[in-house]
Amino acid sequence: LKLLKDSSRLFHYCATPILFSSQWRHRVVEKTTTQFKQDNKRSESQDDRRKPTTPQDSPEIRISTSQEETWHIKLRDNFIKEYMSYLQNLGFKTVKVQQSSRKRLMRFIVIFRASDIPSTYNIYTGEETNLTSVSLQKTMTGGILLMDIGYREEYFCVKLFVFDYSQISININQQMKLLFVDECQRYKDLIHVHSFAHDFHLRCIQRYISGEETIFHQGFHLTNFLTDFTQIYSYAPSFSRNCLQQEYVMLSDSHCINDQVFEYMIKQMKQYEMRVVKMKAVVDYDNVDEYALLRHHKLVNSGQKETDDYDVGLIITQEVVQGRTSPDTDRPILRLKYFVLLTRRQDCFPLKNLEKRLVGIRPNRLLPTVQPVPVKQHIGVRQEIVDYLGYSNKHQAAIYELLSREMKSSCNEIKEMVETSKSKCRRDLLWKRMLNNEEEQKKRRKTDLEDNRKLSYDEFQELLKMVIRTPLSNEDVQLLPLSTMPVSWYRTLVPILMSKYSNHYRCFTSTDGLNQCIVIIFQDLSKVIQEAITEQDSILTSPNFSTISMYSHIEDFVNTCCFHLWSTLL
Repeated sequence: LKLLKDSSRLFHYCATPILFSSQWRHRVVEKTTTQFKQDNKRSESQDDRRKPTTPQDSPEIRISTSQEETWHIKLRDNFIKEYMSYLQNLGFKTVKVQQSSRKRLMRFIVIFRASDIPSTYNIYTGEETNLTSVSLQKTMTGGILLMDIGYREEYFCVKLFVFDYSQISININQQMKLLFVDECQRYKDLIHVHSFAHDFHLRCIQRYISGEETIFHQGFHLTNFLTDFTQIYSYAPSFSRNCLQQEYVMLSDSHCINDQVFEYMIKQMKQYEMRVVKMKAVVDYDNVDEYALLRHHKLVNSGQKETDDYDVGLIITQEVVQGRTSPDTDRPILRLKYFVLLTRRQDCFPLKNLEKRLVGIRPNRLLPTVQPVPVKQHIGVRQEIVDYLGYSNKHQAAIYELLSREMKSSCNEIKEMVETSKSKCRRDLLWKRMLNNEEEQKKRRKTDLEDNRKLSYDEFQELLKMVIRTPLSNEDVQLLPLSTMPVSWYRTLVPILMSKYSNHYRCFTSTDGLNQCIVIIFQDLSKVIQEAITEQDSILTSPNFSTISMYSHIEDFVNTCCFHLWSTLL
């Protein structure tokens, strides 16, 4: 195999990054960003023209000092196996290489001391485990095509070697030579390693969102991966079948705290058939621990000729915006970032043919301040910055239209979730302020007075609209007369209630003084506010203690009213 490679000509070379690992992804972004800056400086100087650096001609092969995690090794193995299947569909066959003989192995061990052998080196295969390579070949009338695939540093590399039969004096006619040249060019165009890597990454993320497989380690930082992914793949490659887009929902509200709103969104995840995952930060690579809401569903898109099945994933997370506050208040603006992921369930390999059309719906996934990461390919030619100028593969127009509909639907649903969360957050905030008495408020720090100040009459009326109110007559019809007494009777009842519940009442009076409300607070029930108390089967084996306690307080209140009623008759 080595002799065949040495006798062949390197016809094409392409490298694409593997982005699942935070460390690998950080190095990819760092190297490509540095290279992008160097290219800008180099373009300003006409004298400095150096050959671009690629993973192939890098003088140093990075050897990881830390043990690579098992989940990442499995993902790399799955990637290379699926790409082998793609090449086999193109007619390539795997080259089986015999292992080195024992004599050669012993000679290797004698020459190199054990301390000189890297920890990732496998002495039985003669190669490093993080640089596993596979060779595939396709024999044709005019020569041999040899495809060498494997890992180098953080990149998956593909090399296409061409061996012409004329090099070994095998006579073939001119037509066969031209045909072989055309086939070389065709298979060079069919490598599609960027499209394949793009779709593979998104398929793995989709399986993780669906919860069907445990692909990544626990606490995998999903949103950091997707953010870096959209930076590296500013546009989906033309032959890819999957797509991803991110958008933002901004919220500026004077009544709610941003963190509280997102917490309420997490609490009501089951209502929207979502699940929550905790994303743990990796030192020096990820920011902080975060939470994300995930949802997965299947979608059938019926076209004119065929029906396509897709998996749709939705990821919602909170993004902290430093220094941006609401113009009305000093509260930070709530910024929710969400991703919509669309993956094809069938025909997962990249498209073979490209039929360009000018469309205006191809989404640009880059923020205006983010520079696109250059794609490395075509050894010794140039480093390209991909710019599609609005052109898209014909099949992608339908996918982007479908993605656009899913984005609008998700945006509306997120806004509905936000409004529901705001309402519940506002309700609980007012309830909390109602429970605070004046002595507790005085002990509060000045910075906390805004959210713990005394409740006003208008705010109390707002709270009444957000909670469930049940008249006493609904509990017992015999209590109906208590709600039909004259106004003067109620005015004389208020001082009695204040005296009996001296530390457990709140009084609210309208600004014109015509309306007065008194609230009696029972400490053992004041925190039962999330859900209404329902009538359950209060049997001896399973009594409803909340209901029993509530009826006990009602009886105490009714006794007080009866006492006042009797006193007015005397």
